[in-house]
Amino acid sequence: MDKQVLKRGGRVLAPSLFTLGNMACGFYALLSSVRGEFISSAYAIIAGMVFDALDGRVARLVHGESSFGVEFDSMADFLSFGVAPAHMMYAFILKDYGFWGYPMAFTYALCGGLRLARFNAMAHDGLGSKTHFTGLPIPGARASSRASSSFIRSSRRAARRTPGSCSWTRSRCCTAWPRS
Repeated sequence: MDKQVLKRGGRVLAPSLFTLGNMACGFYALLSSVRGEFISSAYAIIAGMVFDALDGRVARLVHGESSFGVEFDSMADFLSFGVAPAHMMYAFILKDYGFWGYPMAFTYALCGGLRLARFNAMAHDGLGSKTHFTGLPIPGARASSRASSSFIRSSRRAARRTPGSCSWTRSRCCTAWPRS
């Protein structure tokens, strides 16, 4: 076997293992949200963010960038930061909106998929830049949805501590309008 081919294979394999870890975290997050374990799901997504941050750095460090790596990373990102958070938000709060919960959760996943598809198309056409980033990265979108769920959760805790200070809507979210 050619030594250069073996060396190149190891360079491509190293970042792919981190991408695999990202994908495994996304799958675990999806399974956790199905079981209603939203804290475990959120931690798995945060762990996926760590793996996602490391895979690109490792690829550049060992000069293991490849078109396979770009595609594999996008698939893992779509699962970890598109599908799993959309399902988690649906199972956590959006299911209470009835029919409207489905398109709201799907829109989040769709926008994440379109963003990744745009990134891949630009990378294949050579239009992407290695020195700066264009648009909102999908882990950043996940962080904003996590911040929203944290706000809703803290609003619920505050409402429990001060009875009668707010009214509960159908979605069980606290609205901060005082009762008259």
